[in-house]
Amino acid sequence: MKMRFRGAVIAWNNQVIARAHNLTETLNDVTAHAEMQAFTAAANTSGGKYLTNCTLYVTLEPCVMCAGASNWIQIDRIVYGADDEKRGFTLLKESRASYPDHGNKRCFKKRMQQPAERIF
Repeated sequence: MKMRFRGAVIAWNNQVIARAHNLTETLNDVTAHAEMQAFTAAANTSGGKYLTNCTLYVTLEPCVMCAGASNWIQIDRIVYGADDEKRGFTLLKESRASYPDHGNKRCFKKRMQQPAERIF
């Protein structure tokens, strides 16, 4: 079985305020995605439940659950390394209308898929 690393970093004012990785297998919890873990860590670090003016950097395109949570937590920007062709939020027609230009939210796909595959 091929394991894929999924990681997330949240930055505010060019400072990393949270790092996380996927814990779905470790916790036996399908909601323990890297983004969700990073949101919780960043909220604890910042002392508030909203992450305005923050950027989420994630290895793989967020799923619908994580994209929705990013909207609730009010993250300003999402940068991801590779498309998730099975469960990425851009697969849904409705989410394409809402993201990446929903409010101040901007999403950027970086061309990192091949370098990321070599690393992980």
